[in-house]
Amino acid sequence: MKRILAALLTLTLAFSLVACSGGTSNSSNSSTNTGADSSNTSSAETGGKTVVFSTSEGLNTIEATTVSATTTASTLFIHVYDPLLFSNHDGTFEPGLATEWTVAEDGLSIEFTLREGVKYTNGNDFTADDVKFTYEYLATSPQTASTFSCGTVDIIDDYHVRVNFDEPNGEFFSQQCMWGIWDKETYDELGEAEAFVQNIGTGAYIVENFTAGYELVLTKNEDWWGWDEHPEKVNNVDTVIFRPITEETTRVAAIRSGELDLATYISADQVDIINAVDGYSAVIQDGQTFTYVCIQCAEGTVFADQKAREAFTHSIDRQLIVDSILGSGSPAFWFVPEGCLGYEDTNEYNQYDPDLARQLLEESSYNGEEVRLISKTGAISRGNEVLQAMASMMTEVGFNVTLEIVEEATF
Repeated sequence: MKRILAALLTLTLAFSLVACSGGTSNSSNSSTNTGADSSNTSSAETGGKTVVFSTSEGLNTIEATTVSATTTASTLFIHVYDPLLFSNHDGTFEPGLATEWTVAEDGLSIEFTLREGVKYTNGNDFTADDVKFTYEYLATSPQTASTFSCGTVDIIDDYHVRVNFDEPNGEFFSQQCMWGIWDKETYDELGEAEAFVQNIGTGAYIVENFTAGYELVLTKNEDWWGWDEHPEKVNNVDTVIFRPITEETTRVAAIRSGELDLATYISADQVDIINAVDGYSAVIQDGQTFTYVCIQCAEGTVFADQKAREAFTHSIDRQLIVDSILGSGSPAFWFVPEGCLGYEDTNEYNQYDPDLARQLLEESSYNGEEVRLISKTGAISRGNEVLQAMASMMTEVGFNVTLEIVEEATF
């Protein structure tokens, strides 16, 4: 089995979100603004108010089990599926498909009262069977278990469930926000392969059309239960069209030509250009986006040697990447951002020290073997430039580096 380590490079603390000024938004949260909750609108392409949205990251699948794998997918599909609880993004939660919840004193279970009268977009009723099916699948599937953890789910009755844990899980409430509840009846009828691409949810929007790598179209679910329960989410957007544009210069050009209503991950040095476009404004928001490298360190590989790994991490000038390429952000010295569970305030690790990197590399078993840096297009804003800078820095301390940038589908 390959062993993989993630090496932190930079933590971008801000990104630009560009919006057409044809309307207002109910929330400053980036996920909401970049999805269907935004009421920024343009001329309708399909007979109603339409928002055309773009970012650098593509979308090659809409299979339900993969929708949390990328920021783009999770941002879009939070409008197709509903979780039991919605996050207020301040550590508190509000009712979603559950109206009440009680945590046991020992922290080993949570009882949920489910919302009655909710239907999936195919007409099936939402019940406790769907919660048990979804959560137990997520907790045991190799595709999803890394992002969701719980034990068994007990069905008390059609609208009450108990979620059990082997040990108290402080992350569960945040984890469940990433995953909506799936329709078990559809799964039973169609089987896994077909059911998970149907995207039958209870959410505010419905998947109308999808062309891999090119376009996703969502249309409003007029019968969504939340229009009455959450009036702050009411908007005049009938259609959301997501069109990924990998290259930032092309995305900015699309903004300037009026092809887009909303775009994210625009570099800081493009803000003045965007603000000069009539009807558009660029908003700088705090972000929690990591740029990172996964390292193969199985036996027999270059980075199986700890000193080679340390040489790599000390060879990268993170501050230079932030200042000269990204234009905003700060170096990352820990694996989660400040304010997130597990954060430690330290800068002990990952410091740039090319002399130390050379020394460590000389002391390691490295003997000039080729080190391949591979990335996909559109992974981050200016990702190609970041990777090229890394390759140059690694070469400077003695690594033999080759660079490969491939299309997302190939990656």
